[in-house]
Amino acid sequence: MLKNISDPKLRETYGAILNGKYAHQVFCLNPGIDPTTKKPFHKPNFPIGYISTSGKVIDQCAVNKKGVPFAGIETSRDRFDGRKGFRCYCGNWSIQSPEEQPVLGGRERAQSTPPTREQMLEIHARVQKSGKGALNFVGGRAEYDGFALEEVQV
Repeated sequence: MLKNISDPKLRETYGAILNGKYAHQVFCLNPGIDPTTKKPFHKPNFPIGYISTSGKVIDQCAVNKKGVPFAGIETSRDRFDGRKGFRCYCGNWSIQSPEEQPVLGGRERAQSTPPTREQMLEIHARVQKSGKGALNFVGGRAEYDGFALEEVQV
């Protein structure tokens, strides 16, 4: 079956999925709006990548007819609330948790330096106050901050 896939990178990715090396698939739930067409860059719940069993994030980039990416994991980050944050090529963004944003500046004013000890303590207090626990997977799926993780079933 895999030998029928012509793209070697895609063949390798599907092989890894079948061998159980990817624990979760990542979906973008809130696509950004294309300023030229005034339409979303892609449909909600668009698959944009995977997370391996070791926690590595793998981009599944989708490009338009001009070769410009419109969906996929542009970047990701392990957040202080214990969850992964993502930035999709469409503009959807969860790099900082809601508890981090008042301290680290959020999307518009994100600081480029590591947080100070005092900032870390403030973020920790905010996360503790929020009562966030482990992700709650319902039917193999968890949604948060505009993205979803779905357990990969082999």
